[in-house]
Amino acid sequence: MMKKLKDFIIQNLTHSRENLLTICDPLNDAELAQIPPNCKYCIKALLIHIAETEEAWIEGVMLGGEYRYSERFKLKWNEAETSRLPSYKQIREYLYEVRSNLVETLEELQLYDFEDALRVFNTGKKVTVADAVSHLQEHELIHIGEIRLMVELLGKRPAEIE
Repeated sequence: MMKKLKDFIIQNLTHSRENLLTICDPLNDAELAQIPPNCKYCIKALLIHIAETEEAWIEGVMLGGEYRYSERFKLKWNEAETSRLPSYKQIREYLYEVRSNLVETLEELQLYDFEDALRVFNTGKKVTVADAVSHLQEHELIHIGEIRLMVELLGKRPAEIE
C-alpha cells in the first residue's frame, strides 16, 4: 500500500509540474511579465512564488532545516517590478530543479517515513511527509488554475492540460 502511495505521489508531482509548464511554455517573456487586468502579479512572479514555497517546505519542513524563502533571484516575488524579474528560462530551470530535489528527497525515503511526523516551522504543529507533499501539490494546483485564468485575461487561450 505505502509503495503505491509513494509512487502515486511522485507521479502526481511530475504530472502537475508538467501541466504548469504546458500552460506557460507557449507564452513569451513579455507576456509572462505582463500583469493581467484585475491581478496583482504577473505569471513570472507566481512561478517564482511556487518554486520558492516548494523549496522552503523541502528545507524547512521535510528536511528539518530552516524555513526561509530562497534568495536565488535577489528579489521578493510579490514586490519586484516586472522588468527586474528573471527570464522565463531561468524560472523554468528553477522550477525543474526544485521539483527534482523534492522527488529525489521522496525517493530516498523509506516507505514508513511517509507517515513520520514532521515539525512545521515555528508552529510546533506536526504533519506527515504525505501531508506536507499534499500541501505542496494543493498549492501548485491552486496556482495552476490562477495562471490559466491569467492567460485568458491576457487575451490568450491557455494550453489544454490533463
